[in-house]
Amino acid sequence: MIRSLRWGLSGVLLSAAFFGSWGLCALLFPGLGQDVALALAGLATAVVSLPLGVWAGNQRPSVRDASRRFNRGRLDPDGRGQVVVGEIPREPPAYQQRLDLRQQLVDIRGIAVVTAVTGSRGIGKTRLAAGFARHCIAQGWPLVAWIVAEDENQAMAGMDRLARALGLTARQDDSLTAARKARAWLEVDAGARSLLVFDNVPDPEAVRRWLPAAGAAHVIVTSTSHACEDLGTPVRVEAFSLSESVAFLHQRTGLDEDADAQALAEEVGCLPLALGQAAAAIRTQRLSYRTLLERIKSMPMDRLLLTSPGDHYPDGAAQAVLLALRTVEDADPLARTLTGVVMVLSAAGTFRTILHAYAEHEGNSGGVTCADIDATIGRMVEASLLTFTLDGEAVLMHRFTQRVLRDRARRTGTLDEPTLLAAQLVAACRPTRADMWDRRAVVKHLILQTDALWALAVPESATPTTREILGLRIWGDHALWTIGDALLVLERAPQVIADCRRLLGDDCEDTNQARYGLALAYGALGRHDEATEMNQNIVDWYTAHRGPDHPMTLNHRNTLGNNYLESGRDFGDPARLQAAIALHEETYARYKRAPRPDDALALRSAVNLARAYREGGRIREAVSLAEQLLHDSERAVRRGEESALRLGRPTLWARAVLAQAYAADENVVAAMPLIEQTISESSTEYGAHHPYTWDYRLQRAAILQQAGRPSIAITEIQNAVAYFAEIQGEYNASTRQALVQLADTCREEGRLPEALEAYERALASCTHTLGTDNPITLHVAGHLTELRNRHGSRPTRRVRRLLGHRGSA
Repeated sequence: MIRSLRWGLSGVLLSAAFFGSWGLCALLFPGLGQDVALALAGLATAVVSLPLGVWAGNQRPSVRDASRRFNRGRLDPDGRGQVVVGEIPREPPAYQQRLDLRQQLVDIRGIAVVTAVTGSRGIGKTRLAAGFARHCIAQGWPLVAWIVAEDENQAMAGMDRLARALGLTARQDDSLTAARKARAWLEVDAGARSLLVFDNVPDPEAVRRWLPAAGAAHVIVTSTSHACEDLGTPVRVEAFSLSESVAFLHQRTGLDEDADAQALAEEVGCLPLALGQAAAAIRTQRLSYRTLLERIKSMPMDRLLLTSPGDHYPDGAAQAVLLALRTVEDADPLARTLTGVVMVLSAAGTFRTILHAYAEHEGNSGGVTCADIDATIGRMVEASLLTFTLDGEAVLMHRFTQRVLRDRARRTGTLDEPTLLAAQLVAACRPTRADMWDRRAVVKHLILQTDALWALAVPESATPTTREILGLRIWGDHALWTIGDALLVLERAPQVIADCRRLLGDDCEDTNQARYGLALAYGALGRHDEATEMNQNIVDWYTAHRGPDHPMTLNHRNTLGNNYLESGRDFGDPARLQAAIALHEETYARYKRAPRPDDALALRSAVNLARAYREGGRIREAVSLAEQLLHDSERAVRRGEESALRLGRPTLWARAVLAQAYAADENVVAAMPLIEQTISESSTEYGAHHPYTWDYRLQRAAILQQAGRPSIAITEIQNAVAYFAEIQGEYNASTRQALVQLADTCREEGRLPEALEAYERALASCTHTLGTDNPITLHVAGHLTELRNRHGSRPTRRVRRLLGHRGSA
């Protein structure tokens, strides 16, 4: 209504401007021609139309309005073309369409569950689903998504990836929040020409929470478990018929001896995978069906595969796999190395960059290059041992092939060597911390491979392989914290710590680094007491084992000081702030006394000390220290010192903390240009929509309010709330802090309804992540109750539930 009135008033004003300008021209210039006067009047009207249009279209946004405005720029597949997500296998040679089964998938509305009649692997379930996915891509379906879901974490990671591809989240969204948004999109916005495939689901619980409960999207689940058939409409797949098998062999090999082809097909159980490997051996070695059949039957082997309930294979199929492998290895010795790596990694696929890392591996004594590796991969694909994904960026090994090769390695006692090599290649591909934001997909893929290696190793002792994989798991938790996925760290880190303690003991640096990953997650979520206790123990361990001045000891003291600083701020506890000041003073003094101080770490320590001074009310000391830090770091950059390259970000921190110190000293005139420069440089360094940049924008909002521009400040905070809720979820600490800042600012400016709404959302976040007794929760609940008493309104049902109230506030 208000916007309509504004547009109406704008129309009246524009008309008045036109006729007024025309009349004024006629009055001041009587001899002016009518055409010229009309042109001048039109020009004057155009000039005032722009500000009037902006004013008419402007409306004070609520928190939810800002969130919707932020989301409005996100595009769905129908708005920007086709979106294809996941490692969809390419079409194999001599692919059998199996059109009757495909038609069943087309006809089923909702969820189709593709299972094998026998529960076997290698029977063609994945090929059927992949063929349908490729068909949908060719038909121009707006969305085709492929998720390997061998456990719930993989399913959630796949939904996270889907959400990013759809533009529902920013790149640093935590996995749980992103996955939920992807499911919600499928339920509400996805059209009938949208396909989602969950491949190789072990049991219904792995994907149940991610299956859309409504909507028009096609969903396919492939599984060897008949229990999954309860998830939807079953489509049961059998092995090829004998006639299909013979047709496949004829097409693939060019030979047409029907009787021998039938005998070979029967020997390998008519399994599509084994037939493909047998055909590859015939074609590349110029063999007859009978010759290959004799070789398979004569291959000496005991029962190769470890039996599982409802999971049986003909020996001929396993022998066909080994024969195909032996053929490739005889022609190319590198194939044994690469096969060993791929067989121990995830069946969801392996990035080719991991295999390329072997070119730089210390065990590469033969001078193998990336080109050599690609050539060997090509030979393995030709032998049906590997498959490329559609984009060619990853390779896939069928789970049946993996199982045959793993069982062979177990029986011969040779599984540890390829597992260790694979772990080392994964470690070689880890991005630097500075690159993790931009390479989030790589981080998640490496963690997926680490989990696969750990599940395969089943370690009972601290071997070199065990230590290598444990190191990767610890790195994974730290990396997840870096990319803003602290909630996932809370799920993973306790088991990593338990495994470190079991295999390495409590008195071990790796065990303490595993604890550090969990402590970082606690701090990021606002669980300060747990973070402080854990980090104090880590500092004590490093002090005892490395000494009080060791760089690692000082680094962990920095983190501990920030635990006290952030908890003192969030809890409103002056004693914690004083403890933070004392810790940072001592840490900075130790950095300065070090014989070879690390300039970047020392500067970061000083920045933390300046922050502590400011939060603790020692404003003059904060200003003085921050001014000196900024001067020193900028001088180092100007001199072009070698260390200046590492001082860029600490210089950014120093400028930001100086702006805050000036603001605390009520010197807004000096603070504003500094924070503006900080935002500009952060946008260049990290990106305009990086969380660090939005943190600085929140600091600018506080300075704007102090400068007497509350409306602009509130709009900025509303945008930040919408951003953090979008990229990190409603229950993230950054979202909660922005909500509290918004609520406090609106309350101080008398905008009570908006303050109430923000406090309610902040309380829900606190209760969900921190519990009802946390000081942050109690602080927010107290403000909300006080404000409702002033406002004279009853708490909402949600607030009464959170506060435990039954009556009016």
